[in-house]
Amino acid sequence: MNTAERLQHFKDREAAIAAFDRLWERDTPWILSLTGFSGHGKSTLLDWLEANRCRPHNLPYALISLGEIARADLEFALKVFTALELPYAAWVQEKLAALDS
Repeated sequence: MNTAERLQHFKDREAAIAAFDRLWERDTPWILSLTGFSGHGKSTLLDWLEANRCRPHNLPYALISLGEIARADLEFALKVFTALELPYAAWVQEKLAALDS
């Protein structure tokens, strides 16, 4: 599925899109940072903004993905998941072990 097909049914993000549009009204440089849980539409929102705002209006942009998770973040997540007895603790332990190897 190409980007246009994926974005065809993109909806319910009017507030986020309006906030992005307001950023361009600023006189100072800015950075848009999106964080959140996997699968909540961050990448799709960025794809939509690129296709519908940046490219058509010739606006400069750069997408930078910080996929690496810092050790401190993993250690904190492990404590939380373990305390709450969530099944994600094993995944976090694997990631920490991979950092050590």
